[in-house]
Amino acid sequence: MTTYGCCLDAETAYYLERRLKTLHVRMERHNQNMYEVYRYLTGVSENFRIKIFHPFAGEYSIPGFAKTLVEQRKLGGMITFNINSKNERDGIRLMNILHQTGIIKHATSLGGVESLISMPYNMSQASWAQQEMLELKKYPCLMRLSVGIEGANDIINALDHGLSAL
Repeated sequence: MTTYGCCLDAETAYYLERRLKTLHVRMERHNQNMYEVYRYLTGVSENFRIKIFHPFAGEYSIPGFAKTLVEQRKLGGMITFNINSKNERDGIRLMNILHQTGIIKHATSLGGVESLISMPYNMSQASWAQQEMLELKKYPCLMRLSVGIEGANDIINALDHGLSAL
């Protein structure tokens, strides 16, 4: 309210209303693509030494209220993974390779309809205190991928290209 006032201007309200009409379709595509990318990463995890952090991986118990969402594959588009035996420089290199494909962009925001990738070290948990608290030092090539609504095969091909180039 301090920044924008107590009500939206007419143009912003119009665009917000217009976008809300297709939100359910975009979320279906996010969920579908995320699941396809998850399956790809699982399939290549041994080759590229990838550890996936996601509810589908089954590593952590899932609260009762969320079990239905997991079963229905309605978890949004976020996947976090670490490339074991790689470091932060390798992660930055991967992000640059992916950015060059034009499919997965290196960006500071993880919300949108396009596929975006970042590392918590240089984005959301940039301070040493945050990294220590979250024990991020155990995962020197930790990547956060926000899967967009592009074609799932395009996203997977870009990932395959980037991981192979490392």
